[in-house]
Amino acid sequence: MEIYGLYGKSGTGKSHKAMQVLKDYEADAIIDDGLLIINKRKVAGKSAKNENSFIAATKRATFFSDRQRNEVYQYLQKSDIRSILIIGTSRKMIRKIVERLDLQPDISWIPIEKYQSNRELRIARARRAKNYHVIPVFPLKIDSTFYGKWFRRLVIKLGKRNESILLVKPIYFQKNKIIISPQCVKDIVQFNAISAIKLHKVQVDFEKVQLVISVKKALSIYDVIQWRDALISDLYCMLKTQYTVDIKWKSIALNEHNLSSNIESHP
Repeated sequence: MEIYGLYGKSGTGKSHKAMQVLKDYEADAIIDDGLLIINKRKVAGKSAKNENSFIAATKRATFFSDRQRNEVYQYLQKSDIRSILIIGTSRKMIRKIVERLDLQPDISWIPIEKYQSNRELRIARARRAKNYHVIPVFPLKIDSTFYGKWFRRLVIKLGKRNESILLVKPIYFQKNKIIISPQCVKDIVQFNAISAIKLHKVQVDFEKVQLVISVKKALSIYDVIQWRDALISDLYCMLKTQYTVDIKWKSIALNEHNLSSNIESHP
């Protein structure tokens, strides 16, 4: 399968130009914001525009969910798609999508600047400043694509003919929304640290926290599990978000009350 990657910063009109790029490169399908689109119809996936937070939208767009990933992956496997256009804000994002969907890693890169004039870039940024986003599907297919309240039909020029696509305001663009910084999560972990546990590494990946620790002799694995559960509870109380915490031991000193030293980690 041939892979094309259309990339550019948020608000540069990538989805708006998707149909033109698709035509020029004769691609069979588009992957954009969590959707697999063929002939301007959603055939698999779920739009990131339906998520309630920016973080959740980012996860949706990069197929973080196994269920969504498998739906799109299985459709690609059983279809006769020979080429696909993947839209992303960066090459890194597109590579992540390619990796998640087990697509071949060779990508033909297309910068959005190849298709947008300076005037068009200004218009696209002005539209984004008002939180307007484009979904390259037929407006009549909105019920199966977008669940928000604000949308309208947008007519664009494609060669000599007009094409209709969908202009929406994503659900996550609402007032009084709070974005949780990974550093905030790390600070809470550090605040909950105890002297018997040494934190070597704290990594935050959306709602998943990965810790690398070492413990002193006096602490049992049961004690570590209790500490982990208390940390999960504190994270939820402070941030109102359910986190999972995975622990790996860098080193562990065992006494007669501890479990076997063959145990390396506890999820």
